[in-house]
Amino acid sequence: MKEIAFEFVSVIIATFNRNNYLKKAIESAKKQTYRNIEILVIDDNSDPVLSEEVKKICLSEGVDAIKNFRNKGGCGARNSGILSAKYNYIAFLDDDDVWLPNKLELQMEAFNKTPNAVAVYCSQYGYYEDFDFLADKVKIKEIMLPIDFFRGLCPESTSLVVVKKEKAIAAGMFDEKLMSFQDYDMWIKLSMLGPFVGLNLGLSIMRHHCHARTSMNLKKRIYSLDIIIEKWGSFIEKETDILHFRNFFISSLYASHGRSSVTYAGSIYFKWLALVYDLQNKNKWLIFIFSIFGNRFFWFFFKKRHATSKNNYSIIYEIKNK
Repeated sequence: MKEIAFEFVSVIIATFNRNNYLKKAIESAKKQTYRNIEILVIDDNSDPVLSEEVKKICLSEGVDAIKNFRNKGGCGARNSGILSAKYNYIAFLDDDDVWLPNKLELQMEAFNKTPNAVAVYCSQYGYYEDFDFLADKVKIKEIMLPIDFFRGLCPESTSLVVVKKEKAIAAGMFDEKLMSFQDYDMWIKLSMLGPFVGLNLGLSIMRHHCHARTSMNLKKRIYSLDIIIEKWGSFIEKETDILHFRNFFISSLYASHGRSSVTYAGSIYFKWLALVYDLQNKNKWLIFIFSIFGNRFFWFFFKKRHATSKNNYSIIYEIKNK
């Protein structure tokens, strides 16, 4: 019987009008120590000039480019990738994130150890580009079941997850009718088909910057959150209070906007809203208080709490010098 460790993996990179980091994302996939991969770049109907650049980048890197002839959004593009993938293991990579070289190798080893897993995910580092700061990885659970998702736990990014194609299709793939939270919805559906295995290792780097990420419209995200609650509410209320669940996610959305805001007023406003929706959170109180005194004080506090080891030069190299 062929071991899972020798199976091929289809790497899906969805991109839309954001070519400045795409080459680095592709290179991080090509540098994987796990060699049995194909790389598919899904161009989600970028503007004509940028779409031509995507073709040139893919040609120079020797990877396949597939163009959607209408804009489907990030998860619609990932669905196109799932259906186009040749192989039964699928790894997603955002076009502005990068992987560490041993990511896929360790995740495929985890599939070997837990053959009934539907997905294997990992932790990640956060690189704050405008402040040249690397935040430490977040601790994650070793096994995620539906009960964990209904309590609000979720992989922070699609870039962290490797899934089985047959299970992704059986789960209905990403719901393209949702404007946001498609990944959360997808992971819930997948978790009902089998366990999520978590590797408590930072194997990916998420780039935080002031350029808009694909799902940063607040109204759309809150609207989608309410659809998620309507869809899964009967399960959620068995594990936690619905209002607490909603406030937790809304607070996280505002906190994210506060960190990425380019103005002092915007930063304070969103951090205050994050606090209002989570008044018991001491960390958010400290963040708000430090932010009042300006960006320098906030980032001093943030770096003290989230800094990774100063010896992680290899990780910093991966994000800055590819």
